[in-house]
Amino acid sequence: MADQGGGGGRGAVGETSVSSWLADIPPVTRYLMLGTLAVTCGSGLGVVSPSVFVLDWTAVLGRFHVWRPLFTLLHQQKLNFNFLLKIMYLYQYSRQLEMGAFGGNTADYVAALMYVSLGLLLSTAVAPFMVLGPALISAIVHMWGRHNPTLPVSLYGFVSIPAGYLSFALVALFFVINGGALDWQGIVGILVGHAYFFMDQIYPTLPGRGGARPLKTPSWVVTAVERLNQGGSGQPAAPRRPGLCCVV
Repeated sequence: MADQGGGGGRGAVGETSVSSWLADIPPVTRYLMLGTLAVTCGSGLGVVSPSVFVLDWTAVLGRFHVWRPLFTLLHQQKLNFNFLLKIMYLYQYSRQLEMGAFGGNTADYVAALMYVSLGLLLSTAVAPFMVLGPALISAIVHMWGRHNPTLPVSLYGFVSIPAGYLSFALVALFFVINGGALDWQGIVGILVGHAYFFMDQIYPTLPGRGGARPLKTPSWVVTAVERLNQGGSGQPAAPRRPGLCCVV
């Protein structure tokens, strides 16, 4: 009986540790990680047919499969070592981006990912990807690198490079490992991520712009986040970023 009691205690401690670890992850990154795990594992383990998660505009527009554009952004295609790396990228770089460049402001980071996701979905007009999860993570890694261009990062423990080149290094590594195949999802993610970074960080500094950002956080996003905060921890939202006024 003593052994069973000890085992139960260890289990409770383990559950508490996992809960504490999840609670320490900023909210947008936390739900992005959990969604990615649920969709990819559900598909990879056969719980749900992979066809449910692929982007099929005929099904979206003709049969009102409105969930597809969202789930395709969470799908990482296969349960393999590369999938584990993607989860690691989400945990490390999305977390740092949310808490660093976006100052922990949930509404602003949600809006940024919405604009990036819209850009990725529009890109399927010329690059008909079936899933967009890898491209979204590539965009996040690129944006984090642009915000921390000189920060040294280790590329799988082999070489240290400036963070500003990390997204390009990952695409180049894919090219080498896969015998010259291009990582088109990674490339599109870089392009869309850089387009957002330009509009958010560079365009406002051009002459005559006065620091105003053109890609503003919609007021309904701010309202939704405030209501979720009131229904959850009740903690006040982080301060808004300068020059980022709401738009209805």
